[in-house]
Parts: sequence; C-alpha cells; structure tokens
Amino acid sequence: MSKQKYPQAASVTADGVKKTGREHYSHAKADARQDKRREEAEERHFKYAGLSISGRIAVARSRPKRGESKREITRLEKLLTAKPAEVVVTVTTPTIPVEDGAVEVKVKHTSKSKVVRAAKSKNPSRS
Repeated sequence: MSKQKYPQAASVTADGVKKTGREHYSHAKADARQDKRREEAEERHFKYAGLSISGRIAVARSRPKRGESKREITRLEKLLTAKPAEVVVTVTTPTIPVEDGAVEVKVKHTSKSKVVRAAKSKNPSRS
C-alpha cells in the first residue's frame, strides 16, 4: 500500500512526456474560507456602523499605525462638530399613500449623475 496520503496519477502523453498531478482542485475549502471571511467582515462593519461618532473616533485612534487613519479621524471630527442642519441623512422611500387613498405623494429621487456632480463641485480636487 502506498504511503502517500493523496496519490497522484501519472500518465504519459502522446509525446512520451510523463504527466503527474491533478486535473483540478475542488473549490469547497476555498469558498468556505471566503464565505467565513465575508461574514466576519460584515459583522465588523455592522458593529462599527452601530457606534456613535465619538466611538468611531476612539476606534480609529486605537488602530495600529498602518495609515494612522488621519483622513478618517478628520472626517469624523468634522461630523462631530457640524451643526445638525449640515448633516444630511438621505432616506429613500417609495410612494407614501395618503389616508383617503385618493392622492399619493411621490418621493423625488435624484439621479446618480447629479449626486456625483454635486460632490465634485464641493471637492473639485477629487475626480
């Protein structure tokens, strides 16, 4: 009996070259590992998204000095010091029915190109 854990078949091609190895590998383990990493990342994201702005600043300051999170910290500090009217939260909802049902109020949606143009006008250096 062979001592190899996974014996590999050897075959000879028409040219007389000995060919060893597998035809293909199963992706089951790689896919499972990828799914696990994705789930862990989503969990981290939801935990971070649930923090307050001051909590996010604390997390950004506690990270190792890879990139030092300077840009993120300044962005969060701007949000923290901003007036409540300046912080814009967009919520998209479909049509809102009125109680009598006779009239429906439709929410206007801004196209993506208009949003991009507005963002570029605020920060012209970023394109």
